[in-house]
Amino acid sequence: MSLIFIDKIPANLRTEFEKKLRAVCTNLKIRNPNWLMALMWAESRFIPTAKAPDSSATGLIQFLESTASEIGYSTAQIAKMNVVEQLVPVEKYLSLQIKRYGMPDNGYELYELVHYPAAYKKANSFVLYSKGSAAYNANKLDYDKDGNVTVFELKTFLEKSINPYYDTSFLNQTESGQNVNQFIQGVPNFLLWLVVISFFFFTGFSLLKPGSWKALE
Repeated sequence: MSLIFIDKIPANLRTEFEKKLRAVCTNLKIRNPNWLMALMWAESRFIPTAKAPDSSATGLIQFLESTASEIGYSTAQIAKMNVVEQLVPVEKYLSLQIKRYGMPDNGYELYELVHYPAAYKKANSFVLYSKGSAAYNANKLDYDKDGNVTVFELKTFLEKSINPYYDTSFLNQTESGQNVNQFIQGVPNFLLWLVVISFFFFTGFSLLKPGSWKALE
């Protein structure tokens, strides 16, 4: 699968960027590198010097000063890096978040992990922040104008940032195109069959003699 928005990366860095980004996703076991591409596009449009006007948020995934310091950087240092170099602190931060909160099952959850970790894997109705807070003022995501920003509205924002250019179905698909819900549902069935087969293999019981269930000698 080709990377979305790859044409937005400077031509002289494009090959190196793609190689590094795919390596990051492999290292972190992120099942579709386009989830990370979508995250960075929504947060910064791949502008490594991008800076939020109302906070310290800087760079490809909008590192706050506090989050940058957690992984040994300052936002000033990050802003001096190009798009390839910034993938190093991106990987470090995502690794830290995945250890804290668990593996994202889709592109929406990867975005939640960065934008507002308290909302990670929460229901669509979960409120991230409300009118009057700094986060509310900094993020114009209250689409229904009820004074609250929910997980659903965060997902809507992510889709709106992608939708004019690409179908957003990939946010729920692995890189091979498999629906992540089917993948997740299939795991328990696979494990059940593995347990059953292992039981009969290691105990020596035979399925070839219906009704006997007698241990083979």
